[in-house]
Amino acid sequence: IETLRKYVAEGGVLVGDVNTGRRNEHGRPYETSPLDEVFGLKRIGQLQIRYRTGATSDEGTVTFGKAFGGEPFSMKFAAVGPGDVVTDTAQALASYNLAGKTHPAFLVNDYGKGKAIYLNFIPSGYVAVELSGEGEESTTKTLKGKTGEYFQRCFSRILQPAAIDQPMKFVGRGLGSARFGAGDLSYIGVVSGRGLEALRVPY
Repeated sequence: IETLRKYVAEGGVLVGDVNTGRRNEHGRPYETSPLDEVFGLKRIGQLQIRYRTGATSDEGTVTFGKAFGGEPFSMKFAAVGPGDVVTDTAQALASYNLAGKTHPAFLVNDYGKGKAIYLNFIPSGYVAVELSGEGEESTTKTLKGKTGEYFQRCFSRILQPAAIDQPMKFVGRGLGSARFGAGDLSYIGVVSGRGLEALRVPY
């Protein structure tokens, strides 16, 4: 924990999701997580498990509004936080509703020279692998159309503080790029047409 705090304070970028840093090395819950200050949030009540969203309900849908940047959009993830997080020094760039209450979903906090990003949701696929007991096995989902575009926008925003960006940017639709590296060599591939209809995201 102290290594992570120091890493961010000295200019690093830390990303966590639901309940990150809530337990110690023995698996016992902290009364107050030492990472809460880094993420710029406060907890309400005792440790709770994440809330799994259902396919037939809008509850738990994450809305990325004007604060997130660009055109607002909404996404349904596999799970969201149980409603125990409130912002302290962090800025909430997205939110979701549970039981009639609004909760922060995408929190960004300045800590020392660095930044900490707390995702108060769990991306699709991760929960399924976790609950299956096959933690060693990764899965791949194909996200089509607007869903793929929104997913890409969401996670591009995570990479921005770390100064990780696409090697090329294109104006308009229909073109994208992918970078491959081998030693000192870098290859940039340009994808066009049907290749952008589905965004393949590995977990």
